[in-house]
Amino acid sequence: MLLASQNHLNNEPYLRQRIYITLLISLQFFLVLAFSATEIIIFYVIFEATLIPTLIIITR
Repeated sequence: MLLASQNHLNNEPYLRQRIYITLLISLQFFLVLAFSATEIIIFYVIFEATLIPTLIIITR
């Protein structure tokens, strides 16, 4: 995803680039945690946590 958006991010300010990369990394981290969870409650909580960076990425 970072490679696909590389040319698109060149026009953005440095702070927005950092925020975008941070959101993508946190989203990937939460998804790995969610799908490696062994209990359904932990899966639900962490999967819901993935919605926050996703929402910010979509609406920016």
